[in-house]
Order: sequence, then C-alpha cells, then structure tokens
Amino acid sequence: MKIKVLLCFIALLFFLSCKQDKDVRYTIGISQCSDDLWRETMNNEMQREIGFHKDANIIIRSVKDDTQKQIEDIEWLIEQSVNLLIISPNESKALMPVIQKAYKSGIPVILVDRRIDTEDYTAYVGADNYQIGKEVGLYAAGILNGRGNVVEMRGWNGSTSDAERHAGFVDGLKNYPEIQIIAEARGNFLKEEAKLQMSYILREYEHIDLVFAMNDPMAAGVYEASRKYTGKTPFIIGVDALSGEGGGIQNIQNNVQDASFIYPTGGDKVIDLAMKILKNQPFDRENTLYTTVVDKSNVRVLQLQTEQIAEQQLKIDSINSSLNDSLVRYTNQKTLFYISIIAIVLISFFLLVSFKAYRAKSKANRLLAHQNEEIKRQAEELREQKEQLLAISKQLEEATHAKLVFFTNISHEFKTPLSLILGPVESLLTDGYLTKEQHELLTLVKKNSNRLLYLISEIIEFRSYENGKMNMHFSEGNLKEFIEDVNPLFSEWIKRKRVNFSFSTDGTSFDMVFDKEKVEKIYFNLISNALKFVNISGEVKVKLKKKNLERGDFAELSVFNSGSYIPPEILKNVFDRFYKVDQGSEGTGIGLSLTAALVEAHKGKIDVWSDENTGTAFCVLLPLVSDNPVMSDSYVSGYTESRLESETDEIGTELQLTASENEDKPVVLVVEDNYDMCKFIQHILNKEYTIITADNGVDGLSKAKKFIPDIIISDVMMPGKDGFELCSLLKENVSTNHIPIILLTACSLDEQKLIGFESGADAYIPKPFNAHLLKIRVRKLIENRQKIKEAFGNSLINDTKKESLGEMEQNFINDFQAYVEEYISNPELNVDELADHLKLSRSQLYRKIKSLTNYSPNELIRIVRLKYAKRLLNSKVKSISEVAYEAGFSSPSYFAKCFKDIYGESPTEYLEQM
Repeated sequence: MKIKVLLCFIALLFFLSCKQDKDVRYTIGISQCSDDLWRETMNNEMQREIGFHKDANIIIRSVKDDTQKQIEDIEWLIEQSVNLLIISPNESKALMPVIQKAYKSGIPVILVDRRIDTEDYTAYVGADNYQIGKEVGLYAAGILNGRGNVVEMRGWNGSTSDAERHAGFVDGLKNYPEIQIIAEARGNFLKEEAKLQMSYILREYEHIDLVFAMNDPMAAGVYEASRKYTGKTPFIIGVDALSGEGGGIQNIQNNVQDASFIYPTGGDKVIDLAMKILKNQPFDRENTLYTTVVDKSNVRVLQLQTEQIAEQQLKIDSINSSLNDSLVRYTNQKTLFYISIIAIVLISFFLLVSFKAYRAKSKANRLLAHQNEEIKRQAEELREQKEQLLAISKQLEEATHAKLVFFTNISHEFKTPLSLILGPVESLLTDGYLTKEQHELLTLVKKNSNRLLYLISEIIEFRSYENGKMNMHFSEGNLKEFIEDVNPLFSEWIKRKRVNFSFSTDGTSFDMVFDKEKVEKIYFNLISNALKFVNISGEVKVKLKKKNLERGDFAELSVFNSGSYIPPEILKNVFDRFYKVDQGSEGTGIGLSLTAALVEAHKGKIDVWSDENTGTAFCVLLPLVSDNPVMSDSYVSGYTESRLESETDEIGTELQLTASENEDKPVVLVVEDNYDMCKFIQHILNKEYTIITADNGVDGLSKAKKFIPDIIISDVMMPGKDGFELCSLLKENVSTNHIPIILLTACSLDEQKLIGFESGADAYIPKPFNAHLLKIRVRKLIENRQKIKEAFGNSLINDTKKESLGEMEQNFINDFQAYVEEYISNPELNVDELADHLKLSRSQLYRKIKSLTNYSPNELIRIVRLKYAKRLLNSKVKSISEVAYEAGFSSPSYFAKCFKDIYGESPTEYLEQM
C-alpha cells in the first residue's frame, strides 16, 4: 500500500513538471510550388505571424516546380492529420484531384497566389494576376507612347499565373494596334532559362523596345542576355518588386530593370485567415491583394520604407526572443523544482528499501554460499562431459572428412577410364559401317557413361561447396530462352511416362545475370525429381513469372508434379544432404541439397510445398537485378586435391618418332602416364600430326628440349614431375617457352585450372573429353601460332612496331639481332657462333627461330644485315658498295640480289625513289 501511494505521488509530480502552459491545438500544412526569393519572403512572413499564435505551428514543404513531388508532399501532409492546408499549386489540372481529396475529407484548404479549376477550396489569398498583366500592358503603352515592338517572357506552361498575366497583358495592349508583341518565350520563371531564350530572340529580331518578364529573376536574365549580345537593353518590366539581394527593388536601383509591379506576398494575411477559419471566426472567401508599379520615381521611397519595416521586425524578433528565453528559464526552474522534490522522495524511499534489503541479503547469502558449492561441482562434471563430447565430435569430423576426401579423389580417378570409354564410343558412333543393333548398344553405353560422369561431377561440385570453394561464372542471359533450350532434353522421358508437360511465362523480359551452368543443374535436378515421382499420365507444370518483394524484383521458377506427396514432418528435411524421402529410391541424396546451395550462391531462395490431393511443387526465386559481377571465367586460388596413387600398366614399347621422319606434319608431344590414354590420343591425332610420346614429366621435358615440338599435350597427375611443374619449366626455358601447351586431366575443379593457367598453359581440357574437340583445339593453337609467326616475320622485314610475341620470346629475338648487329661487318658470321651465344644446340636454334619467325637462322641473319644496310642507304653518306661490305655481304652484286629479293627493287632503284 505504501509503494502504491509513493508511485502515485511521483506520477503527480512528474505530470506537474512536464505540463505545458498551453498545448498546441492546430497544425497548419503549407505546400509551396517553388523555392525562390518571393516564396522565401512569404515563408518568412508566415513564420513571423505564427509566432503570435502560441496554440498553432506550421509545417512548410517546398518543391522546385515539380508537380509530382508537390502531390506527394500534400499526400504526406494529409497523412500527418494537419488541421488546415495552405497550397500554392504548381499546375492547376494536375493538383486538382489531391486538393479535392483534402477538401472533401474535411480539411480546410486555402489557395495562395494561384487558383485551380474547381470550387472545392475554402478560401483564396493572392493578387489578381489578370489585373497585374493588364496594368503592365497599360503601363507599357504609356512608356512606348502607343508604338513599338514588345517581347513577352512567360512562365511555366500550365501555370495559372502565367495564363492570367498573359491574358491581362494582351487585353491591356489591345487598344494600341501599333504596339506589336513580336515574340513570346518560356523562361519558366527562371533567370538562366530566360537569359537563354532571350539570346535566341535577339538573334532573330534587331529592334526590341520593351520586354515584359513575368517575374524579376527573368527580367535580370533578359538584361544579361541583352548586354551580352547587343550591348544595349530595351525597357524591361518585371513582376514581384521584392527587396533584398536579387529582388526587383534592388534591380531597379542597379539599372538591371526599369520597372516592376508589386506582387504582394501576403504571408501574414494568409496566417491570419487560417486562424480565423480554424477558430470558426467570420472570414472572406476571396482575398485579393493589390498591386502598384515600382520604377525610378518611387523606388527609393519604397526601399526606405522596406528598410524601416525590416528594422522594426528585427526589434520585434528580438523582443520575442527575449520573451521566449524568459519562458524557457521559468519552465526549466519549475521543472528543476519538481525534479528536486521527486529526487528527495526517491532517495528516502530507496534508503528504507536498502536497509530492508541488506537484512534480507545477509540471510540469503548463507543459503547462496551452499548452493554455489553445489553448482560448482555440477559445472565441473558438465565441463568434463563437454570435453569428452568435443573430442568424440572432432574424431567423427576428421573421419568424415577423410572419407569425403577419399570419395572425391576416387571420383576424380573415375574420369580417366570414363574418357577411355566415351572417346572410343564417340569415334565408333561416327563410323557409318555399324549395324543398327551395334549403334543402339553404343548409344546406350554413351548415355550411361554420360550419366555416370554427371553424378561424379555432382559429387565433386557438392564437395567444393562444402569446402567453401565453389566458384560462380556469372554472365548475362535470358532465363526464359535458356529454359526453353533445356526442355527438349527431357522429351524422351516425358513421352515414356506419358506425362502432360507444360511451360508458361507471364510475358516479362527475363534478361538477367546468372551462372548458366549452375542454373542448368538447378533446373535439371528439379525436372528430374518431378519426372521421377509424377504418376503415369500425370502432369508436370513449369511456370516462370516476375515477383515483386520488399528486397527487390525476382524471377520465380516453379516446378509442379502431380501424384506425389511429402508429409509435413519430413518436408523440412528435403534440402538436407544425403536425405532421401524414399530410402528405397535411386539417387545419391545430394541433388536437392546441391540445388539449394546453388540457389543460395545466386542470392536466391528455394522452397517446397506438397498437397496430398494435388501434388508437390518446388519454387525458386532468383534476383532479376543482381549485384553479382559479370565475368566470363572466375578462378579462386586455394588448395589442390590430393591424388591417390593409381596402378598403371607399364608402357612396353616406346612410341617414339623424330621430327625428321615427316617434315610436312606438325610435331605433337604427348606426355601421359596412362598407356591406354596415350594410345587413344595417338589414334586421334596420328593422321594429321607426327606424334612423340613420353610417359612422365621428366622424360617429357627432355624430349621437348630435344625435338622442339609444335604443340605439347600433357596430363597433370604424373610421377616425377606433374603437368603443372612441367608447364612452368617449359615456359621458363628459352628453347621451349614458345610452344603452346594443352593440359589434359581428370582434375577439373577451378582450383586446378587456376594453377594450370598460372603455370602458363594455353588451354585446359577436362577428362573425359570429346575427341573432335581435342583435334579442333590442337589445330587452332597451331594455326594461331602460325599467324603470329607470319605477322612477326613481316614486321621484321617492314620495320613495323607491332609486337606479336610474348616477352621472353621477344627478348630472345632481340638478343639474336643484337649479336648479329655487333658482328655485322663479319661476312663469316655463322649459325654455330650464334647457337653458342644463345646457349642452344644448332638444331634447337634452327627449330626455335623457325617456330618464331618462319625463317631459318641464316635467312634471319641476312634480313638483319639488309635492315642495317637500308638504314645506311637512308643516310646517303656511303656508296652502295661501301654499304654492302659494311653490312657483311661478300660482294655488292650479292647484296643487290638479296636486297631486291626482300624489298622488290635494287639498291639503285631504292635510292632513286628516295
């Protein structure tokens, strides 16, 4: 009971300390259509006037001639439950619906400055724009004495003030037929826009007597354009006549414009009218503010009056500020008094409570001490149990990891025998002499081999995902077209089960960024599940549509099949790895788990629902607008898979050919430790190429240096030196660094690809491979190398700066040329000396130079001599004979013959051309 009384007392004191002298009863929302000096002046007047009404406040929202933004501002003010709206509409028709909405909802609406085409408003305050325009017209007629050329600089198209001022101006001039409005332009009430439009008018019309600008900023723009393009200004009339920087009064004093008609702001009158409406006092619905002209004759008087009013307003503001400070201090002191009383009461109460709590605590501490001892004993037991569980968990995790590594490595090893199955099968299938039964059997072998390869790839990719090393290859594409291309792959299965299959979209353009390979696996798994569990003659429906969520737009892909049902208690487990709804069904149990991982990698979401009466549906959401980078390939450095030692057959006979046996065929070096694979590659390539083989990396390196082949095909996993090490050593060796290298391996993860390309490999083909693809890849690499040789050989002769070779190869050629030029006057310079200098044998130098330039070493020496001789001829210092001997030619006649063979003209003809 005592606590309740204390709490009530504290609440009363708190209420008294927080109570305000007077609550705010009215909130007035103000929507301004623009943000200029005139509006700023009006807003300041309303701020000052509302200060005299302590029971009201205002919310001002301004836009920069943006109609849609003003509509949103008014909607927002309505949502804030304002008591009254003051609106200066930017466009009459566009704003009319939202103004009518506010008015009909019971919110009084005061229109300021501009009207709308409806009677659904409470009151209007503003000048008569038509009358202002007419006054300007009459004033202009008096200035021009009834004759002259006039330009009208108008405001926004659709603005009521623009339309009314224009109508009044035209009516003001209609009794003066000799005054012509020669041009109209839309300055849109903006200075820079008016300046631009006036510059166009000045280019077209030479004689302009007077310009009527519908506000003072546009008048200033007309003045600047006139001074810039003609050096003189017409008589300029503006509207607003505001004081301050950039106002009409200052412009008149600075001779920027000649006159301005007062467009009264009336901010104080607007607030006064609003308070009358809110307090249900009598008011006038139409409140017209009147105008008068300001020119040189009265501008000084108005400026003095304005300054005096401003000084008085500053004094009033100072008094209000002092009064507010006093009220704040009073309120603070009163609050502090009540807080002090509350603090004293609370301290007394807490002292009493603390004393009672101390007595209770002493009694409880004895009981707690005993309980703590018991808890410590139990905690020690739990800690020991936790350590035992962690040890067991770690052992299980290590055992599971070891099993998975073993399983993954075995999966890699499956790819080599699969290559030896698929390769010969594909070759046999192209043979036209097969019987129909043989063709069908081979097709069955190929189909099931591909199925086995798919399962192996799925296991390896799932393992990569578990290790956090799955890589994505994002590219732009159309998801709808992509799915339509995949659907025919299931046509045979659909026919066999007599399934009614349908694919539909909502007509949205599904151009987006996604990993085509991963999305194909997602779709393949979902369709395979649907076709596996659909009832005979049932239906499978695939739908693709756009879905709008709070976090963005998504492509929703749903796959439904009839005739299957997953109970709710196991529905949540379908995406767990190795989980199968039907334990007796075929499959690995990782398909849906991998699918969920691939969807997550796209930053998407997958879900499933099942109904006993209809069927089961999987729904995948993929983001339409992705922040994934678009790339053609993506590699992530990390680990290399360990490889189990495999038993290989001994290569009984060395398949060794030398380059001299067939000079016409390009030479291919095959480095492969598997005898069957080596024989198979030989079978693929031996018709077009001379084949050299090696069964390990050490032997492959030796034969590459000895024979300088045109291309090298190497396995990765080999005894001695593996393919990566062999590739690095070949690319670092001066005699072999130009040779293209294809790495051929069962290790197809991106980590291995990255290491291969880092080692300098030119291509990477995973096992099992397509024999036709290998032949094309070999041919294209040799053709590209030939093109580089021809381009570089031509650049040597023509002195072009085109760099077609790699850095090491270019350095080799540069070293060759430098040595020849150093001893160029020696006609006995031979290839053996060059080979010794370059640390190569004569045959290695020959094949190296031939493979890089298409020339023999002797031909290349002669080209270097001719280029040197050509430079001497260009200097015109020495005779042809002197040049020939200095360039190392045995005689001038032999020099002339060689020069003509290369450049198509003799040295004499060359000099005459110069």
